[in-house]
Amino acid sequence: MDKGQILAKFSSDPNRYYKVELFEKEGFKRKSCSKCGRYFWVLNDGQNLCPDHIENSYSFIGDPPTRKRFDYTQAWKEVESFFVDNGHKSVSRYPVVCRWRDDLYFTIASIVDFQRVMGSKVVFEFPANPLVVPQTCLRFKDIENVGVTGRHFSSFCMIGQHSIPNSQGYWKDKCVELDFRLLTDKFGINKEEIVFVEDVWAGGGSFGSSLEYFVRGLELGNAVFTEFQGDLENYSVLDQKIIDMGAGLERFAWITMGTPTAYDCCFGPITKHMIEKIGIDSDSDIISKYFRAIAKTLSESSDISIARKSAALAVGIDNVKMDKIISPLEGIYLIADHLRTLIFAISDGALPSNVGGGYNLRMLLRRTLATMDRFGWNFDLDDLIDLHVDYLKSTYRELEETRKDVKTIVRIEKDRYKESRVRMTNISNMLKSQNKKLSVDDLIRLYESDGYNA
Repeated sequence: MDKGQILAKFSSDPNRYYKVELFEKEGFKRKSCSKCGRYFWVLNDGQNLCPDHIENSYSFIGDPPTRKRFDYTQAWKEVESFFVDNGHKSVSRYPVVCRWRDDLYFTIASIVDFQRVMGSKVVFEFPANPLVVPQTCLRFKDIENVGVTGRHFSSFCMIGQHSIPNSQGYWKDKCVELDFRLLTDKFGINKEEIVFVEDVWAGGGSFGSSLEYFVRGLELGNAVFTEFQGDLENYSVLDQKIIDMGAGLERFAWITMGTPTAYDCCFGPITKHMIEKIGIDSDSDIISKYFRAIAKTLSESSDISIARKSAALAVGIDNVKMDKIISPLEGIYLIADHLRTLIFAISDGALPSNVGGGYNLRMLLRRTLATMDRFGWNFDLDDLIDLHVDYLKSTYRELEETRKDVKTIVRIEKDRYKESRVRMTNISNMLKSQNKKLSVDDLIRLYESDGYNA
C-alpha cells in the first residue's frame, strides 16, 4: 500500500485518527509545517516548522533538555520502573535470531517477538497485556552510516510498549498519555519541548495511524496503532487491534546525557578504553559541533561523504583535524557497535558465515578488523568483549553465560580473516603480474567468493 495515500486520508480527518485526550487536556495545537507540509502537534503556538526543519535541531548535544542524566543501562531501569508502576509486565528480550519467523533472519522490531505467521495472516501471542520489553534488534540497512553519524547502530534496543485494547489493555489515549508522562515525569523534559508528528504504518496486510514523538529534532519513539486490514479501497477493523510503540533506548540515554554522539553514552567504558589506548587528542567542543552539524546535514543529504564534508566545512574542521580526531573516533565507534552486535547474535546461536544472516555477521567482524588494520590499532578483542559483557549484564544477564563462546567464535573468525588477507594479496599480485583487466562481473565474483576489495 502507498503510505502517502494512507497518510493523506488519515490527515484529512485528524479528529478520528490522531487527536487524543492529552492534546485537548494540555492544549496541543495542530500545525502544518511551513516548509514540507507535514502535520504535527505542539504546545508552542509560534512553532511553524516540523522537527525535520527546526533551527534548534540536535541542540541537546552539550545542552540536554532533561533534569536527569541516565546512561544506557540506567535509562532502561528508569523506563522499566515507569511502565511496571503503571501496570505493565516487564518481559525479557527475545533472541535476536528470529527462529519463529521463516521470513526473517534477525529480530528487527520489538513487535516481531509476538508475531506468529499463520498462512497469510499474522496473529499475536502476548505473554502479558500490557507489557514492556527491552528488545535488542539487528538491522543492516544503514551499515555505512554506523560510527559516522553519531546515531546509527547495527544493533539497538527497541523499548517495546505493547497493548491489546481490552479489559486489561488500552488504546490511543492512554498510550500517548503514558509516553508523554515518561518524558516529562521520569526524564524531566519540559512539555513544551515535545512534538508529536502524524504518520502511518503499513505491513503484512494491516495498517494504522501513528504518532512519532520528538525532542529538539531527535525522534525518541513512535506509537503505532495497528487498526485496519485490507487496502484503502476495501478495509475493515482488525479483530485484534494492537499498540506497537517502539522507542530507542540509545536515544533516551543520549537526550539526557547530551554527549557528542549516542555512542559515547551507550557503550559504557568501551569507547573510553579505546580512546585512551590510542591517545586521541580530542576537543569536546569541536566534536560536539561536528556531530551536531552532521546530524543536521544528513537530513538534507543521503550521501554520507557529502554530509561529512559539509559538516566539517560548517564548523571549520580542516583535513588535519578530520584525520587526527574525527576519522579515528568514527573507527572506534564502529568497532564498539559491531562487537556489541556480534556478542548478541553469537550468544543467541548465530554464527558468521558466507550465507544468509551469517554473512552480515561475518561482514561486521571483517569491517571491525579492517578498521583496526587501516589505523594500525592492536586492540585485544577479548578485552573489548569483556568490557561489553560486564557493562551489559545488569540488563542482559544471559550474556555472562556465553562470554567464552563469543570469544572463541570471534577468535576463529579473526584467523579466517587473516588467511583471507593473505589470499587477497596473492590474488592481487597475480592480477598485477598478468596485467589483467577485470570486468565488473569479475570484481563481484572475487568480492563474494574471496573477500577481495582492493
